[in-house]
Amino acid sequence: MPGAFDMQDDPNTTVDWDAWSERRGLTLDGGIWHSGTQREVSYSADGHSECFGVEEGSFWFKHRNKCIGAVAQRFLTEPSSGLVEVGGGNGYVAQYLTQSGVPTLVVEPGAVGAMNAAGRGLTVIRGLLGDLPVPESSIPAWGLFDVLEHVEGELELLETMRRCSTGDAKLLITVPAFGWLWSDEDRDAGHYRRYSRPGLARVMREAGWEATWSSYFFSWLPAVQVPLRVIPSRLGFYRGSSARAQQAQHSPGILAPVVAGSLSWESSLFRRGARIPFGGSIIGVFTPR
Repeated sequence: MPGAFDMQDDPNTTVDWDAWSERRGLTLDGGIWHSGTQREVSYSADGHSECFGVEEGSFWFKHRNKCIGAVAQRFLTEPSSGLVEVGGGNGYVAQYLTQSGVPTLVVEPGAVGAMNAAGRGLTVIRGLLGDLPVPESSIPAWGLFDVLEHVEGELELLETMRRCSTGDAKLLITVPAFGWLWSDEDRDAGHYRRYSRPGLARVMREAGWEATWSSYFFSWLPAVQVPLRVIPSRLGFYRGSSARAQQAQHSPGILAPVVAGSLSWESSLFRRGARIPFGGSIIGVFTPR
C-alpha cells in the first residue's frame, strides 16, 4: 500500500501494516482503516473542507510543510522508517513528508479529513489514537502538527504517545504561539490554548517528553495577527473566517512570491538546527524521558 508505515511488534521484524491492522481488529472500508469507535473532537465541522480548498495555494501551509520537512531532515535518525501523524487532517503534511522520503501514516478522526487523505494516496486510519490497539514501545516517530491546541486533555494524548514510543522515538510538533495572540479565530477553530516555548516544554515534560530542540517560526505573522485578529476580537468587531476569507488570508495573490520569500530563510535555519526567537507558531522535537 503506498505510504504504508513499517511498524514493529518485534524490533527485528517489519510488520505489514495491513496485516497488523487486521490482527488488531481494524476494518478496511473504502480504502480507510477504522477503529470502530468514533468520538467528537474540538474542530470546526467544516474545517477540513475549508482547509482542503486552500492548502495547495496557501503560503501558510506550504511554508509550514517546508519547516516540518527541514526539521524532519535534521532530527529524524532514520527517516525511511516512517512516521505516524496524529490528527493528520487532509493529509497535506503526510503527503509532503512521504514524498520527501518519510513514509507517513495518517491517524485522523474526522470523516472528511480521512477521506481526503486517502484520496492523496496515503495510508489512513480513521479514529482517535487512544481508541487504537497500538502496542507499547512500537512507534519510532510521531507528527502532531497544529493538533495539541485542539485537545482538552493534552496530557492524556501525550502520555499515550509516550507509552507507544520506542526509547529513542522522536515527536515532531507544531502549535500556535503566545496566549496574548488569542483571538475569536482561536475559539472558532476549536482551540483550547496557545503556547510559549517554555510552556510547551513544561507540558511535554509532565507527559514524559524531553525537549531536543524547539523554535518559533512565522516570525512576522504576529504583526499581522494583532491588528487583523487580536484587536478586533478584544473590541468585539471580529466576525470570524469564512472559507472565502481564509482563501484570501492564505493566498495573497500577486504578493504570494514576496510573502513566501520573506519566510524562506526560516526553513534554511532549521536545517542547520538554529532557532528563531519570535513568531506566530512553535515547532519542536521531543524525545521520551
